Amino acid sequence: MRIVASLKRALLVLLLLAWLGGTALLGWTLLVFPHQATAARGRDSALSLPQPASIEAVASALAGAGVTTHPALLAFYLRVLDVAPRLRTSWVVGNPSLSPFLHLPRIAHGFGTTSVDVVIPEGFTSFDVATRLERFTVAPRAALLASMRSAALLASLGIPAQSAEGYLFPALYRLQVDSPPERVITRMVSTFRTRTSALFSPYTRAEIATPVSQLSPHQLVTLASIIEREARAPEERPTIAGVFSNRLFEPDFRPRRLQADPTVAYGCLVHGASVPSCAEFDGRRITPAMVRDPDNPYSTYRHEGLPPGPICNPGLSALSAAVSPERHDYFYFVAKGGGRHAFSHSLDEHNRKIRGGAP
Repeated sequence: MRIVASLKRALLVLLLLAWLGGTALLGWTLLVFPHQATAARGRDSALSLPQPASIEAVASALAGAGVTTHPALLAFYLRVLDVAPRLRTSWVVGNPSLSPFLHLPRIAHGFGTTSVDVVIPEGFTSFDVATRLERFTVAPRAALLASMRSAALLASLGIPAQSAEGYLFPALYRLQVDSPPERVITRMVSTFRTRTSALFSPYTRAEIATPVSQLSPHQLVTLASIIEREARAPEERPTIAGVFSNRLFEPDFRPRRLQADPTVAYGCLVHGASVPSCAEFDGRRITPAMVRDPDNPYSTYRHEGLPPGPICNPGLSALSAAVSPERHDYFYFVAKGGGRHAFSHSLDEHNRKIRGGAP
């Protein structure tokens, strides 16, 4: 009997120790582990997994991004919080200095607010901007595009156009996840106003006194957007701006067509199927039929002067080049490789350079 009683006491002690150990492990997993961050630090990046994604896949992806070295514990933690029904379709990860707890709002709805760092590069179109902001869970793409074309919002922001294209200033933004689209657009346009206020001041433009000073600020943004898309080498921006200025204002140059491929591409992007030749557009290549098509209102091959509005969101360098173009007598340029261009004074010289002949 004594042996049986001893075994019972030993079993109870073991059960108690197991319960205490399990409780301690559960407490550590729920209270300590979620707030532990790795020592590393990296840039925020968007991640998408096939849907529906399992909790294990999410934990593995976060472990791969350096958020934790214990994916099994992370999966258990996420299951306890019942994260599975609230998972986002894309997540923002890649900053291992944030703990699993701070990553919760990034990977699932209903866990509070958080901010993400999003870079908007120079030359992004409004479509590119909306796509990137959606990937970073800032706001849905469709809602952002609708806000960019909201007549009421554009009027309140002082944009004399049917779109905010051109005014979504390229920069690094810290934005809240699940932001109202109007707030995001307002923030980007406000940044544009702040960064370009000196550039577009009447005093500055009068001081420069070039032919482009005849253009309105909106027309200058439009011109800058074309320069941004044409100039791959930053140092060529003022030269390309000078070519466009000569084509627009030199009395002997007729017709006054800029003949810029990116304007044709943007017209296809905006108008799509309503422009017959755009059916051939693959997002990159400009075909001869697209160049010849007068139904594309943005085509600077078929229409004189500037297109109806900006074709992308230019950076400060392109805007500066538009306001203060280089003075020369070039009227043509053609790509010569390595992101650079060969410039010509006459059409004959230009054609020789296209054929690879002597300058």
